[in-house]
Amino acid sequence: MSFLTASKHTISRPLNLKLAAVGVAVLSLYFFADQPWDKPVATRKMHIESIPMWEGSGNNYAYLVTDDKTKEAVIIDPANPKEVLPVLKKATDGGVKLKNILNTHHHHDHADGNMEMLKSYSIPIIGGCGRFFEGTAKEMDTALNKTLGALPDDTKVYPGHEYTKANVKFAVAVSQSEPIKKLEAFASSNKQTQGKFTIGDEKM
Repeated sequence: MSFLTASKHTISRPLNLKLAAVGVAVLSLYFFADQPWDKPVATRKMHIESIPMWEGSGNNYAYLVTDDKTKEAVIIDPANPKEVLPVLKKATDGGVKLKNILNTHHHHDHADGNMEMLKSYSIPIIGGCGRFFEGTAKEMDTALNKTLGALPDDTKVYPGHEYTKANVKFAVAVSQSEPIKKLEAFASSNKQTQGKFTIGDEKM
């Protein structure tokens, strides 16, 4: 079963893992915005640090993404400043230059930390694509299959929530394919799954 295939039988929760990859897509636009689109894009290395928030309840992630060369960084979805700010302080004390707050969408568990964050860092906020939870099936299909599905297969997926264990229960009930079995085995033995799977994996 392909999680990137939308149909009238597909429920929304297993797709939440993919929605957070929108942040990575938007982030790639941020880092490569200064490069001509009609020429090959030069590879730029980024360091991605995941910051767990509300473990045991919301199981959200914020992400600090830093350009290795310039040390410029963005913080994605810093909804719980109490858990995010100590990580940012350590990073900025070490030379990281925080340039933007990036929100993947408007939900409180992704964007509510903005005002508190601005008290410590007076930086612009970039709004992501968002609204897919409230959108139509056609919009969901476009976001997953045409936007995220068009990314290179080796693009790593960084979810905004740790829903993998819950999602795989649904997946196993629908399909016993080898990719699903491998995902089930991985989820049962790993607490966190961010950055462990790619767009190519999601297409299986």
